[in-house]
Amino acid sequence: MTSLSTPPSGVVGDRAEPDDRYRLEWGPHGLRTLASTCEVIVLVDVLWFSTIISLVAEAGAVSILDRRHEPSGEAAAASPSELFDIALGAGRDQRLVIPDPNHAVMALAAADYGARHVVAGCLRNARATAALIDHLAGPDAGVGLVVIGERWRHRTGPLRPAVEDLLGAGAIIAAFDPSAAVGGTRSSPEAAAARAAYLDARPLMTDALLRSTTARMQRQLRQTDSGDDTSHDGHDPAEDLIMLASAVDVTDTAALLIDGAFHPVDTTALRP
Repeated sequence: MTSLSTPPSGVVGDRAEPDDRYRLEWGPHGLRTLASTCEVIVLVDVLWFSTIISLVAEAGAVSILDRRHEPSGEAAAASPSELFDIALGAGRDQRLVIPDPNHAVMALAAADYGARHVVAGCLRNARATAALIDHLAGPDAGVGLVVIGERWRHRTGPLRPAVEDLLGAGAIIAAFDPSAAVGGTRSSPEAAAARAAYLDARPLMTDALLRSTTARMQRQLRQTDSGDDTSHDGHDPAEDLIMLASAVDVTDTAALLIDGAFHPVDTTALRP
C-alpha cells in the first residue's frame, strides 16, 4: 500500500499504561499515535462513515475507499442521504465506491502507520467487531479505537468531538468484555469513560442520539442535500438516518479493510 505520509518519528503515546489493551483517541492525531502502537485500529463514526460501511457489509457488499475529492464509480453518491440510500440498496457481491476522501485517507493511513488490522465499528456492529478482532488478533492484542468526530464549520474547522462516536466506541469496548470482569482494568482512562457512557445511555440509545444529533444532522443535510428537510413520504430524513445509526448489535457482520476496501466478515461462528 502506498504511504500517504511518513509516520512521525518518536511518537509519544497517549495517557494509557503499557498493559492497557483498549485505548481511545480522537481524530487524525489520535490515529497516528494509536496505529503506531496498536495491532488493531477501529474507526468509529456513528452518523456517517462507519454506519454506511456496516450497512454495505450487512448486504454482503464491498466498500471501496476513494481518496479523491471527486466521486467515482457507478454507485458513487453526491450527498450523505443518497449514500445511505445506496448502502441500503446494496446487493450481495456488489462493489460500492464510497466517495468520502477524508475518511478514506484515515482508514488507509491506519495501515500505513503500522496497524495490522483496520475495521469500521459502530453501534450496529459493535459485538461483531469485537468478535472479529478477538479472532484476528487474539485476546491480548492492543486495540486502538479512533473516534473520528466532526469538524466545526462543516469540514473546514478544528475537530469537534461527537457524543455519538464516544457511545459507539463504548459499545465496542463493552462487547469485548460484557461482564466487565477484566475490561475495566485493561482500558485506558478514555476507553473506560467511553464504556461507562455507553452503558449509561444504552437503555435509551435512540432517544439519546435523537436529542444530541438531530439538529446537527438536519443542518448537514441542508448543506449537502439541496435544502430538503423532509423525505418524499413526509418523514424527517435526519431522524430516519439516526434510527439506522442508533440500532445496537443488529448484525453479525463486521467490516474488515483488505487492499483498500472494507469487506464483510460473518462473525456468527467466531463468538463463544
